Amino acid sequence: MASLYREASRVLEQVEKGKSVKQAAMGNASDSSNPRRSLALVSGVVSQRRALEKAMHKSGIWKELERVGQSQRSLALVAAYDLVAGQGLPKKRKAGGKLLRVLRTNEKQLRMEFKRNGGNVIEQKDANQENRRRRFARLNPLAGADLDTIKKQLDAHLIQDTHVPNLIEFPSSFATTLNASHSLVTCGHLILQDKSSCFPALALIGEKWSGGDILDCCAAPGNKSTHLAALIKGSKSRVIALDRDPQRFDVLKQRIIEARASDTIETRLFDCLALEPHHIPNVTAVLLDPSCSGSGIPGSSARTLKSERLAALASFQLTALTKFLTCFPAVDKVVYSTCSIHHVENEQVIAKALQATQGTFELVHCLPSWTRRGSATIDGLPEHLASRCLRVDPQFDAMTGFFVALFQRVKPSSNSLLLPPSLIFKQRQQEKRNMKRKLKRLKGRRARNIDTPTTTSSIPTTVPPPIETVTRKRRRTTKKKSADYDQDSGCSLVATKKRCLFSS
Repeated sequence: MASLYREASRVLEQVEKGKSVKQAAMGNASDSSNPRRSLALVSGVVSQRRALEKAMHKSGIWKELERVGQSQRSLALVAAYDLVAGQGLPKKRKAGGKLLRVLRTNEKQLRMEFKRNGGNVIEQKDANQENRRRRFARLNPLAGADLDTIKKQLDAHLIQDTHVPNLIEFPSSFATTLNASHSLVTCGHLILQDKSSCFPALALIGEKWSGGDILDCCAAPGNKSTHLAALIKGSKSRVIALDRDPQRFDVLKQRIIEARASDTIETRLFDCLALEPHHIPNVTAVLLDPSCSGSGIPGSSARTLKSERLAALASFQLTALTKFLTCFPAVDKVVYSTCSIHHVENEQVIAKALQATQGTFELVHCLPSWTRRGSATIDGLPEHLASRCLRVDPQFDAMTGFFVALFQRVKPSSNSLLLPPSLIFKQRQQEKRNMKRKLKRLKGRRARNIDTPTTTSSIPTTVPPPIETVTRKRRRTTKKKSADYDQDSGCSLVATKKRCLFSS
């Protein structure tokens, strides 16, 4: 185990010099006894280094290591991370020397400070991953659940989550006791829900709910709907939960009754793709968790689905998302989530939906406290947009894999630079037309003022007469050809006769 920590510390030192985690791990793969384990340790340290270093500083571990002559920070970080967020230190007390002895002595304080500074407990994947999977339960305020009362009744070591309010984590060994048939679950005080599935509702509501009704599409079995109802408790808003499958709809109604959320949630047996704006006139926010491959569920065989099946799912997801982004003018916020790990169902769908909105919606950075973000791909999102999305990795995070993205409507007046050129051109043309109408109205007012001069002014106003424009017709002059006209001499015959008479 000590050799594994040294291998991981060498990889971490190369990451600190500028290499990516994968590049550094692949470069040391030939010398490593367990490259996957080493990669997992380094990835965990990199993702949670800030919380880990603060915890080691506040618990006095750094000073203690300097006192005993242990000055290699990268090795200490790897071992400390494995202690508080990994598989734990070696069971042999004599293994590891001074470093591990210092960590074991300060383990309790280190764990407390790590949690207090926002550290996220991550367990590594091994042969017993299902046993190591983290278990969560959500306290239901709609049923009057209280954390102190729950702790007394369960008599177990419960940890309050740092990212999701009213969410507690309990040991996996306690999962056989705290199940669906437990009295706290059946009475609605506790709702068994994975932490990752709590992120969509939390991202949609935010720190403070702004008001309006909420639409939950594809709502069955109902955990997200009841979570939304709990988050907006005390407001006048409602949650409209839809599902088109009759059997799943019955499960949805039963879950809502168990959670005591019937007063807040309205259920409809309806297809979300058939919705029109007049069906939901007061809805301002939409949570869309459509059918997906389910590849993020631990032990699922959906990770090896054929590309045709994934393409069909992505097409349906894009159709549903585009509909709610473009056809409902009252909707200001849309959350899109899946329990899939495939990019074709996540980042690629988001990229195509953003193009379809033509700048009316933007991608918002959701739940910044969660460190694992979206992945940038050539055919998906660029880096600056992918980082605004949220991802949960089932291998490293030890819970159901998830993807969450939050859309916010853009106000054209304050964010016109975000609009595409076509919309900017239309806006400018409309502004020109409005300006012409204003000028026309001003000219009409001036003309009326000229026709009816005011008597209050002491200075007489002389209005010049209007200039008349005379249009003169061009006359065509033609010489008359008559019998009195001599064509050879060009003179009149009458004049010639008069000259002859005068000369005689």
